[in-house]
Amino acid sequence: MIGRWFIKFFFAFYLILLFLEWEYFAFYFKPFLVPSLLFLFIGNSSFFSNTKLLFALFFSTLGDIFLMGEGSLFFLLGLSSFLIAHLVYIALFYYLYKPIKINVGAIISFLVLIIFESLLLSFLWPYLGSLSIPVFAYATVLLLMFWFSLFAVARNGELTSGFIVIGALCFVCSDSLLSIRLFVREFEKAHFLVMLSYLVAQYLIVSGVLDQSKKTKSSPIK
Repeated sequence: MIGRWFIKFFFAFYLILLFLEWEYFAFYFKPFLVPSLLFLFIGNSSFFSNTKLLFALFFSTLGDIFLMGEGSLFFLLGLSSFLIAHLVYIALFYYLYKPIKINVGAIISFLVLIIFESLLLSFLWPYLGSLSIPVFAYATVLLLMFWFSLFAVARNGELTSGFIVIGALCFVCSDSLLSIRLFVREFEKAHFLVMLSYLVAQYLIVSGVLDQSKKTKSSPIK
């Protein structure tokens, strides 16, 4: 419980800095945002029995650090790190909710996500230039991560499963806003909105996965 309150306070403190546009001070706290989620492991299970989740947090942290740099190289490194994190999340969701059954709802949701990706990329494409292929690959993996999260609710409909889906949706929102900010134009409180949705996403996914893993009869996530 103490760990959860510490994370919420830390995230709120960081977001207040962004809202007040004290970017210089917020910059130095960013590498510690995702690692602070390790406090959620306290009283839950050991670090090393949840290797998939730890890998996702590790690559998310790398992505945050790389995106603090400037230039296309740092952007590609950050994009690659988050792409790996999403692949790990996909593997994690598959592990938690297997066997995954493809039904009408799964097919319809998949088609909706394809339409969303097509609309988003058609809007961004004129601005992407040489980064069009990496961004397309990342967007595809991101939406697949969200699609796999939907099986959480379809499987048991529990509240913790809903947290995972909402977290995955917040990730999609965060990266969509970030892509508009980076490639199209800045907008009011852009950095604040990107990080708000990103931190909510990570918190809900991690806490949801840990809570769900406690309720399953299977062994810890490996």
